Amino acid sequence: MNVKKSTCWKLWLAFAMGLELLTGCIPKWTQWSPDGRMATILTDTGLYLCDSNGVLSGPVVTNVVAVAWFPDSTRLAVVRAYKYASWTELAQTMPQARRERVESEADKVLSALKAGASEDEAASGIIAADADAIALRLKDLPGAHEALGTNWEKVANVDGPWQQFLHVARLEGGKLSFGPRLGGELDGIDEMRVSPDGKSVAYVMDTTVPETGLELKVAAVDDSRPAQLVDSSVAQFFDWAPDSQSLVYIKAVGIVTNKDELRLASLTRRGVRWQGGAWRIDDNAEDLAATIFNDQAKARCLPDGRILFSGLDLRLPASAAEMPKRQELFAYAPELGGTVIPVISPRNLEKVPEDTSFFEVDPSGRRVSLVVPGLVVVLDLATGELEKAPKPATDDNLFLPVWRGPDELCYKIADGSSNTQAALWRVGTDSTRIISQTWPPEVRKGVLSK
Repeated sequence: MNVKKSTCWKLWLAFAMGLELLTGCIPKWTQWSPDGRMATILTDTGLYLCDSNGVLSGPVVTNVVAVAWFPDSTRLAVVRAYKYASWTELAQTMPQARRERVESEADKVLSALKAGASEDEAASGIIAADADAIALRLKDLPGAHEALGTNWEKVANVDGPWQQFLHVARLEGGKLSFGPRLGGELDGIDEMRVSPDGKSVAYVMDTTVPETGLELKVAAVDDSRPAQLVDSSVAQFFDWAPDSQSLVYIKAVGIVTNKDELRLASLTRRGVRWQGGAWRIDDNAEDLAATIFNDQAKARCLPDGRILFSGLDLRLPASAAEMPKRQELFAYAPELGGTVIPVISPRNLEKVPEDTSFFEVDPSGRRVSLVVPGLVVVLDLATGELEKAPKPATDDNLFLPVWRGPDELCYKIADGSSNTQAALWRVGTDSTRIISQTWPPEVRKGVLSK
């Protein structure tokens, strides 16, 4: 299942607007429970579970877009996608503001076509993320068939957009029991994290709206109302503070476009608290450090209060020749007066990936993994020492390494044949343990095989 698949109608709107569709999301294919007993395996055919020996369940549930474990290792935040074939059904599930926007956009398209505008002119200014919903709405509007002419077939063949809903599910006996929906989104949910206290779920969604870029939202586990907006123009990978009272993320300064433009950003912290059955989201965020925006930039909070983030070591003014050729990893250190310090020593910079966006911290906050195809390294934050993981896969399908525990990393390796495998590596040793040897093709497809 590909819930972001573009239809002919969506492509027509995108080309008419002169936009490029975003394709930078790299999903978390597998995640280990905090107690290390179970991992989720997210595939196009559904969600599977496996234990530390690689013993795989059957498909537990289908139509899953994203998952995240709760701290108790018995519950999961699960985003499921549902397809709607009629505007009446879809409109009932949408937030009011989004529904009214789609209706207004559909009316504008139809009015422009009736006034003699071309298809490109009628689509000008339409938000690409709304395209399938607009098509569904146009099917119900009188006169749309005649106004669209030969383009009516593109609209008539749209089988409906995907609406995504966040659920809290409890895992019992290898099965998931789902609680009420915690609001819905028409857009793609890219990254999701449960608060350390287990009371809230935050996620980043891809609006494909240039003025807002990615949006960060938060929902309360015990509340069925729509998620609340925390901030917009954010990067994909954010984190909760250890006390669950704030969110930390990279935020762009100004409008985010789909073009490769050098844009200033800040490492930002905003207070987010669920109190008395309502959200208390601080009006003013704290700008902790200046950096350069990258929509896949990551921030992670450590137990000791430091905040790790990826970025460029850029000093202005600088000539083109002086611009840095690689990203680095930095720590915002409150105990040092809020200074920013690099965590990778100069002698080790050439030994780590040039793109440090895809790092992940182990559960203890001591080690960090970094990955690019063909290279997986682990940095000890206490000593600054590096270790290379054995035999990392070199193919372009990036499998983000995930920690099973403080000392064990799950990543993709080359097994000596034409295959790649998921394996567990005990950091500090030279051996790996393959866990995917018996997985069927429908589970391996997309990451471990093509």
